[in-house]
Amino acid sequence: MGYVLCKLIYYMQAVSALCSVLTLTVLSMERCYAIVYPMRAMYVCSLTKARRATVVIWATSLLLAAPTLRVQVHMEVGHRVRAFWCVRDWDSPRLWRGYETYMMAVVLVVPASVMAAAYTAIGGAIVSMVARRRTITSKGQMLSTVGGSVVEGGRGEQDAPLPHHLQDNTVKQPPSATTTTTTTTTTTTTGTECIR
Repeated sequence: MGYVLCKLIYYMQAVSALCSVLTLTVLSMERCYAIVYPMRAMYVCSLTKARRATVVIWATSLLLAAPTLRVQVHMEVGHRVRAFWCVRDWDSPRLWRGYETYMMAVVLVVPASVMAAAYTAIGGAIVSMVARRRTITSKGQMLSTVGGSVVEGGRGEQDAPLPHHLQDNTVKQPPSATTTTTTTTTTTTTGTECIR
């Protein structure tokens, strides 16, 4: 029983660590795909594929943790009282050093590189999207009127000048129309006096 538990406990610890790291790595890749390719992500990132990814993550973790079964040994110690320790195989230094290097690469270096690349791509996509919006909205200045004040970039500025077509809300009539109206009024008044 001690031999089995010696192998199994450390194996499951490695599986747990690998599963956590792989899950974070896959999540970063999914986020990157959803932000960089939002229209494709609507069809690619589905619940069925998420379940498949979960199964693949667990299977990969079980496989990548397999070297732990070889490195961990159930070593007998003690001269008078027989006992056992569950330790690394210190008698094979190349084996356990290679194992430690392998775990560092699998748990730290490779996932960190993938996550760094994914989040760099996300940052680049956000920066380019902001730049495109500024170009579309005429260098980032969106003007709209709210109660006579100008809203620029979401903030109201009372002292900002209004565009020309918003400064004069009245339609000026031509001089001939004004003269005609005055003449008509005079004629009507004279006609009333004649009737009296």
